[in-house]
Amino acid sequence: GPSAGTITVGTGGDSTKPFTTNATGVADGLNADRVDGVGAQQLRTRWLLVNAAGQIERQSGGFSITAAYPGDASSPANGNVYINAGEDLTDNGITATIALQNTTDQNGDGEARGTVDQADANPEFSGEISVSQCQLPGLVNCAPEGARNSNNFVVSPRLSDGRRTNNSNRKRFYVMITE
Repeated sequence: GPSAGTITVGTGGDSTKPFTTNATGVADGLNADRVDGVGAQQLRTRWLLVNAAGQIERQSGGFSITAAYPGDASSPANGNVYINAGEDLTDNGITATIALQNTTDQNGDGEARGTVDQADANPEFSGEISVSQCQLPGLVNCAPEGARNSNNFVVSPRLSDGRRTNNSNRKRFYVMITE
């Protein structure tokens, strides 16, 4: 709607504070907790931790595994993990990251704490991961039948050289959904 007033700053431009106050009360109608019309209480981040077997280890709630890793003939996962978020993910942010596990010796060299200083000497500290909502037109199609909708997303853990992980070198990973 129309403006009720204007605050004009001097020559400081963007770095000049528009005003300061020593008041500790809340000014009605001055909503610093709102961004683009969304209140801070409406922004929510949900998370889950998936273990190396492709099972949910912990979560904030609402997630279920659709298919994981090799899968079966009816819903092949192709080395990925397909997760149902329990709601439409359109317009949400999805982030995945590998979870550190520094007590696991994946290559049997007796070094599980990253003490060897060579490229890929400790697979426990390497790897890559990518994530996307399923069924993004022209970008992402998800293979398992139960994942072919906007409630599902796919997580693709890979070794540092791009190969699929297997039972002996999979890692736990976290996923965060920002709504």
